[in-house]
Amino acid sequence: NKILLMGIVQPIVDGVKLFLKSHMSLVSVCSSMVSLLIPLMLLCVLDLNQTYMLLIYLAMLSLSVWPLVMASWSSYSSYPVIASMRIVAQSVSYEVVLYLVMVPLVLMAVAWSGFASSYSVCVYAPALLLMGVVVALSEVHRIPFDFAEGESELVSGYNTEFSSISFTLLFLAEYMSLLIMCVFMSLMLFSVWYISALLMLVLLMVRFVFVRLRYDQLMWLLWKYMLPTMLCLLLVLFSLHHPV
Repeated sequence: NKILLMGIVQPIVDGVKLFLKSHMSLVSVCSSMVSLLIPLMLLCVLDLNQTYMLLIYLAMLSLSVWPLVMASWSSYSSYPVIASMRIVAQSVSYEVVLYLVMVPLVLMAVAWSGFASSYSVCVYAPALLLMGVVVALSEVHRIPFDFAEGESELVSGYNTEFSSISFTLLFLAEYMSLLIMCVFMSLMLFSVWYISALLMLVLLMVRFVFVRLRYDQLMWLLWKYMLPTMLCLLLVLFSLHHPV
């Protein structure tokens, strides 16, 4: 039932209700806390004056999958374990493309020490924007790439056995990762941070437009299409950056 102000504060009330419920195990709570800690650490990395910020961000981003694996293992259920296998395979696939997306940005005068470019990178390489949006959707496990929790045979994926504060922390970590990824792509592709609000709106609206792909279609998209496309784009940009 909707309560107070036509249901506007319903998410807050539901969150308080989840926090007041009793949790099942200490391991599940710890894994959920670590999953929220990774996005908070990524938020601290987004500092314009920090040396090797981009390199540190990518290194920390690669750690974000392991709290979900811990959460799946700690639930002692076969459904979360299968979901964790899909998470690992999906993370390996999109991180390869993500690193290849970052290389042209370095070649186009966006230094490893910051995002302070004097022009918008996506104006010169609009394909990077499309690649970045697809990688961001895959990284935050949103539709059409929510295979870790959206398939009917997995029930609810890695958070099947979670409740109370554990489920709340996993939910917050997912949307915190979405926010951080939008800010990161905005800084890298547009050299400003306020475009992140538009990117977040796009990522949220995608779920109303696209249907969920099959898992084999995700692997086919990342390895058969996006990876060769990025390699060709790298070759073109490198030839323009260092002409013979």
